[in-house]
Amino acid sequence: MRKQILKNPLKKWKLKKNNEKRKYNMIECSYGKFSRSFTLPEDANLDDIQAKMENGVLEVIINKIETSKL
Repeated sequence: MRKQILKNPLKKWKLKKNNEKRKYNMIECSYGKFSRSFTLPEDANLDDIQAKMENGVLEVIINKIETSKL
């Protein structure tokens, strides 16, 4: 059995061009859905997964199982 994690946030893109009042050349954002999956290593501890979303950024922490417990 392969271990996978699925990320499925909303995708947001918007394009703004150079503005003399701003200190950027170009900013890209998009709108819409997207998903992404990752294959997890065999030593991933699926019983101890932590996730938080802050300012639109999803952070997922997956610890490894100690090798003596494998």
